[in-house]
Formats: sequence, C-alpha cells, structure tokens
Amino acid sequence: MEAWPQWFYNYSVGGVFFLATLFIAFRTGVMRWERTLDRRLLFSMIAGLLIFMTVHAAWIAVVWR
Repeated sequence: MEAWPQWFYNYSVGGVFFLATLFIAFRTGVMRWERTLDRRLLFSMIAGLLIFMTVHAAWIAVVWR
C-alpha cells in the first residue's frame, strides 16, 4: 500500500487546522503581529511544520523504494 495519499491527507487536513488555529489566535488578539516574540513564535511553528513534513516525506521516499 502506498503511503503518499496518507501523507497528503495528513498535512492537508492538519494544515487546515493549523491555519485555522493561527487565524483564531490573531483574530482574538492572543497573538499580535506587532510583538517580536509572537512573530518569532509564528515563524518557528511554520518552520517546524515544514521541516517535519520534509523529513516525513524523505522517510516515506526511502522506505518505499
């Protein structure tokens, strides 16, 4: 069984929840773009997600050869 459909589903549905959570955080004022710490937190969360996605994709590519 191929693992790529599960990977796409995981990060598309998870990405929607991730973006919705960020939207709610900014909309309610919990996070503010003006604060340096909040910007750093936002960028680190996005970078962490992208790094995790990349490592996960690389792992799938190596295992399914």
